[in-house]
Amino acid sequence: MSFRKQVFDFYRAVVSEKSLKIILVVVFVLFIFLLLKNVFIILLLLVIGAISLLHNIFTRNTIGFELCIFATVFCAINFGAGAGIFVGIFSVLIGFMLSGNVDEGILLILIVFILIGFFASMFSFENIFIVGLVATIVYDIIIVGFYILMGSSPIKNISYFLTHVLLNYYIFKYLPAVFAGII
Repeated sequence: MSFRKQVFDFYRAVVSEKSLKIILVVVFVLFIFLLLKNVFIILLLLVIGAISLLHNIFTRNTIGFELCIFATVFCAINFGAGAGIFVGIFSVLIGFMLSGNVDEGILLILIVFILIGFFASMFSFENIFIVGLVATIVYDIIIVGFYILMGSSPIKNISYFLTHVLLNYYIFKYLPAVFAGII
C-alpha cells in the first residue's frame, strides 16, 4: 500500500471519528439544553418575581406591582403545580426578604401562593389571562382583608388592591405571549 493511500485512509478514519464525536457532542448539548431549558425558565421567573418586589423598599406596598403571581400562574400552567408552587413560594420569600418586608402576613401569603400554584396547574395556557386575573383578585381579597383586620390602613390597602388588579390585568394580557415565545 502506498504512502499516499495510507495518509488518505488515516485522514478518512480521523475525519469520520471527529465527525462522529462532534455529532455526539452536539446531540448531547442539545439534549442537556432541552432538558434544562424548563429549569432555566422556572429559575428566571423566580428571579423576576423576587426582583419585582424590591420597589417595596420605597413604596411599602402602596403600589400593587409584582410579578410573583404571574410567575406562579405561568409556571403552574406550563410546568405543573410543583413548579408553580416552588416559584410562588420562593419568589415571594426572597423578594420580601430582600425588600425587608417580611411581616405577620407572610404565612398567609405563602399559603395563598400554594393554592394559586395548585389551582392554576389545572388550566391550559389559553386560559392564562382569566386564571391570572381570578388569582389576583382572590389573592387581594384574602390578603387585603387580612391586613385591614390586623389594623393596617384601609386607604393604603385600597390603593394596593386597585393598582394590583389594574397592573395584573395588563401583565396577564401582554406578558404571557412574551414568555410563551421563549418556551
